[in-house]
Amino acid sequence: MIYGIYYLLSIFFLLASSLYRVLNKPFEIIFLLLIIILSGFRYYVGTDYKTYDQLADMIANGQSTYMELGFETIITLIQNAGFLNQGVFLVSTLITIVFFWIYFRNNSSNVLYSLILFFLLPAFYFASFNGVRQFIAISIFLYATKSILTKDFAKYCFLIVLASFFHKTVLLLLPCYFFLAKEPSLFRLLITAAIYFVVINVLGQIGPTLGGPEKYFSDVFDYDFNLKSLVPVIIFISLFCLNKKYRDVNTDYVISFNLLFVASLFTLTPLFSELPSGLVLRMSSYFTPAILIVLVNFSQLFQQKIMKIFYNTFLFILASLYFSITLISNGEKYALMPYSFNLTLF
Repeated sequence: MIYGIYYLLSIFFLLASSLYRVLNKPFEIIFLLLIIILSGFRYYVGTDYKTYDQLADMIANGQSTYMELGFETIITLIQNAGFLNQGVFLVSTLITIVFFWIYFRNNSSNVLYSLILFFLLPAFYFASFNGVRQFIAISIFLYATKSILTKDFAKYCFLIVLASFFHKTVLLLLPCYFFLAKEPSLFRLLITAAIYFVVINVLGQIGPTLGGPEKYFSDVFDYDFNLKSLVPVIIFISLFCLNKKYRDVNTDYVISFNLLFVASLFTLTPLFSELPSGLVLRMSSYFTPAILIVLVNFSQLFQQKIMKIFYNTFLFILASLYFSITLISNGEKYALMPYSFNLTLF
């Protein structure tokens, strides 16, 4: 099975690069290309593949669609260049994964490990098979967070507007420029959390009246709150407790802390509000990728090499279990299995 081959390669790359650091960068590039190929040349893999394939046909026939202008423009350019619909999936994958990679390079202490976790944790790589347009927007937003650190408001706004041409929900993140770079304090966190839970309860009542998309205020996207839902919260609390040690060895602290704080608020929403989960799930996806940075950077806190090896091994085992359980239990449900290639681009 193709996923098994990729899994074994991830083990080999991690082991080899840990023994020979000179291999870290080459393996990083190779793995980057491999996951682009796996996603870009997938054929009827992912529950939304058929939908995007049909939408591309509609554009080719001059019909209107509900998609944002940026994505429609990319499809039109791809078709005008003589590519078949498979080119849409390849280009979308290329944009998404390259921007994620740049985000990792800007913040991760081990880019290869962050890439491998991105692949192994289904909430990211496999999810991008379905939310194609939104994952392009997510990747651009993550890239834009560097503009917050450099205090380049104009660039941040430009990137967010650019991302909105692929998924308009990202426009709600424009105010994040004024929040994500703020030094965290317990008082500010408590006030922000209180305001958030008041707002979402009000939003659940007046959202449809204000003309919000009905699907985001219906029960269609509801999900079961379980232990897996608490992962961002657990990682956030760990980061909060280790804040001084973490910030001493990692430059991403403030942005990652605030991203995880917001992700935790979204995760806890079902406990405090009857707002259906559609909008919550959409918005949380912009913030949860900070997990891929923080989990890897936690290893910098261990001074003893044996403890660092133990931590990284334990983290890899947990990610592997999540990866395996998802494929075995829900592989067919999410149309991840069976996997098929389509190498025909013209």
